[in-house]
Amino acid sequence: MLDKESEDVASLLSTLDKYKSIYLEPTHPVAFKLPKVDHSIEDQWILAKIIQSINSDINQYKVQDVEPSEDGGPGQVWQTDLKSIIALPVHSKSTFKSSTLVLGLYPDTTSFYRATVIQPPDTVANRTTYLLRFEDDDAPFQTVSPEYVISLPNGTN
Repeated sequence: MLDKESEDVASLLSTLDKYKSIYLEPTHPVAFKLPKVDHSIEDQWILAKIIQSINSDINQYKVQDVEPSEDGGPGQVWQTDLKSIIALPVHSKSTFKSSTLVLGLYPDTTSFYRATVIQPPDTVANRTTYLLRFEDDDAPFQTVSPEYVISLPNGTN
């Protein structure tokens, strides 16, 4: 019975997180799907932050690349809608199970890539990070903080 109640609570918390992310505050970190500039098949996701909602519309935002431009100025800014944004959790409570396909922030970059969970965080083992195996990466695994591991969006190439 306790497992069922725990699942129900987890589901409710997940739903509340989704509703909280409907309006994204300025500076909130997001994964942003870059507009396609060529006929590439693969979606490209980067780490960005919300700059502002457009005309107080909760579906339209300006987002900014967290990586500075080549001249050292602020990162590029795009106008987008919620279809191209995934709000990153401030304190991730989600735990993806082993073998789950996710998007993860590749270490030392600002790009998200498809990856498979090798091991989720484990409080018993005192490990607070995910072990991910990124597609097209020769490394057996990479460690990634939970706030940078998100569900693979439907229809992601």
